Amino acid sequence: MSNLIDLPGDMRDTALALDRDIREVMLDVDARRSSLADATARGWDVFVKAWEHFTEQDQGAGYGWLYGSGFADWWSAGAVSIDAISGYRSQLIAWRSKIAAGVGALSSPEPEKPPPPNDPLGLSKIGAALPWIVGGIVLIIALPLIVRSAK
Repeated sequence: MSNLIDLPGDMRDTALALDRDIREVMLDVDARRSSLADATARGWDVFVKAWEHFTEQDQGAGYGWLYGSGFADWWSAGAVSIDAISGYRSQLIAWRSKIAAGVGALSSPEPEKPPPPNDPLGLSKIGAALPWIVGGIVLIIALPLIVRSAK
């Protein structure tokens, strides 16, 4: 879902949808873990831990930029790359196929494939930096006014 400019809310929404997909596959894995090859189960666990670390959920339930409710959490989503989220989606699709090959059909729905990039110039990267750029501009404009009014 790479737009020309990916705003923090867009990235958070995309990551939330992916998190739901990952959690649905987790239910399948938990229900059939005894049928999975040990290497597949361990690899899946590593993937899930990497996702939780990426979304900062490894700090505990309700923490991190994905599920945190504060403005700082929403703002931090702006520093996340939509390409990284799409990369995790591609990995989930591969893991789901590998797990299904080992245990049969899964009850979780097939996740949507990530869309092809529609940003050949890489302008969506601006979206990741946009909150910091705007904050910097506001600071540059406001700081002299605050200093002047304090005198």
